[in-house]
Order: sequence, then structure tokens, then C-alpha cells
Amino acid sequence: MTNPAVAPGFGSALLILLRLSLLGVGAFVILRYSRESLVALLMGLFVSFAAVLVEILVAFLYART
Repeated sequence: MTNPAVAPGFGSALLILLRLSLLGVGAFVILRYSRESLVALLMGLFVSFAAVLVEILVAFLYART
């Protein structure tokens, strides 16, 4: 029988929080001890940002026609 004082999604939320925490710690360790990973991270963020900008520009160009 479940405890009525605990919300039904509490276990799922806790599991998601644990997973994200582990991913964050893993990313921190990789970036902390590898200088090349920092450059790769920054380039990946830049490419993602550039792709969003290109998509916005294409949407504006096609919206006018």
C-alpha cells in the first residue's frame, strides 16, 4: 500500500533528478580534466546556436512568399 502523504510522481521525479545529477557530474569531470572537451563543447554550442539562427532566417524568408 502506498503512502498517501507522498505524491504519486515523487519517485519518478527523484529518479529523473538523480539521472540529471549524474549526467552533470560526468560532464563536469570530463570538462575539468580534458582541455579539448571544453573547445568541443563551445563549438557544439556555437553550431547549435548558428543552426537556430539559420532556421529562423529561413522561416522569415518563406513566410514572406
